[in-house]
Amino acid sequence: MHTGRLVGDILIREGDYRHAFPEDITGAIRLNGSWTEHEMENWGTEMPMTALDSLHVDLEAAQYEMKSRASSKSEPPATVPTQHVAS
Repeated sequence: MHTGRLVGDILIREGDYRHAFPEDITGAIRLNGSWTEHEMENWGTEMPMTALDSLHVDLEAAQYEMKSRASSKSEPPATVPTQHVAS
């Protein structure tokens, strides 16, 4: 994934990606690629660095957003009673 090189064979199924490969989407982060199918086919077995860099930036932004949402939804820590009696 980090190199942009093709791994394994290309698998083609009918329909859009979300419906054709639901097993690959569980827990996935959606990235914003704006390339046409024709452009991607022209890449051959290796994605150009400009496209790969764009996806890495998008991934970092999505991960940051997920962490921000998770930290804002977390509950405050439970209070722990002290060992000393208040005077």
